[in-house]
Amino acid sequence: MHLIIKATLKCNFNCTFCSAGLLKSSKITEHLDDRIKERVLKLKPDSITVAGGDPLLAKPTFFHELLAITGCPIGIVSNLKDFYLYPYKWRKLFMDPRISVCTSFQYGNARKWDKDTVYNEEKFIEVETLFNKEVGYTPSFIAVISKENEDRAIDHLLLAKKLGTKCRLNGLNAVGKSSSYYPRYKMIDIWNQIFERGLQEYCMEIEPFKKGNCPFDSNYLCQSTIRSCWIDDKDELIYGNCEDLTCKGIRLQDPEEDRPIPKRMLPKSFINKDCKLCPLCALCNSCYANQLQAFNVPEYCEEMKKRIPIIKKWGWKI
Repeated sequence: MHLIIKATLKCNFNCTFCSAGLLKSSKITEHLDDRIKERVLKLKPDSITVAGGDPLLAKPTFFHELLAITGCPIGIVSNLKDFYLYPYKWRKLFMDPRISVCTSFQYGNARKWDKDTVYNEEKFIEVETLFNKEVGYTPSFIAVISKENEDRAIDHLLLAKKLGTKCRLNGLNAVGKSSSYYPRYKMIDIWNQIFERGLQEYCMEIEPFKKGNCPFDSNYLCQSTIRSCWIDDKDELIYGNCEDLTCKGIRLQDPEEDRPIPKRMLPKSFINKDCKLCPLCALCNSCYANQLQAFNVPEYCEEMKKRIPIIKKWGWKI
């Protein structure tokens, strides 16, 4: 079981594509809410990701209270701006052996330090260098790929190599501030380049490729093994089984009383009437977030089928 918790909905960046960009809250999160604490204790997650907004706009007490009730590893996904401004505030937490930090950067103009300033490579390297100096390692990072920066997709892996870390390439989804979907078949072309150029060791997706886990999604397990939750601006618990879907308003009505048993859950519908006969059926339909967007791309199935040899060549689980 993997649990995603939004520590806060506030953010100090001004990105144009943010999947959580339409979620607003003026509250400052200081403590772990009892309802989220209950979810942690009921689900007994094997791992937790803390996201946002930007999670570092919550107080450090939030994270220490989370550490106190679970023994599982906790990953924090942050733009690290607050760390850059106040490293002393976060140093102790980030040096806890159960905490790992992942950040974000991509080429182009969409990720913004503030409303007037693009978060460029120079600034990103400065943040990563400071983190390494203060904490002792260089965080991995997530890059969102779209039409704007697809020609520089591989440059993110080369940057990860230069910094001695890893990068995860995510295709843009039509969630939150973004109305555009970067199709999975185009991401397959980019992932193929990573393998062709021998950059696998700098890519965070290798294990998901082989096991069929998110973001590759071919095992039909995400509905029973992933949960997301946060407290909204109306002080209500928002609960779902996928962060992107939950941001789109697709939620689970009643939180479980116990940790769900992992099981394959087939979709109720398919992108195409012939999907069940296609070897890529699971790859395209297991992820409901991808499926919803692929419905609106007329050429999706044809383009995916063209890439079957690539997918089989690298042994990705389908």
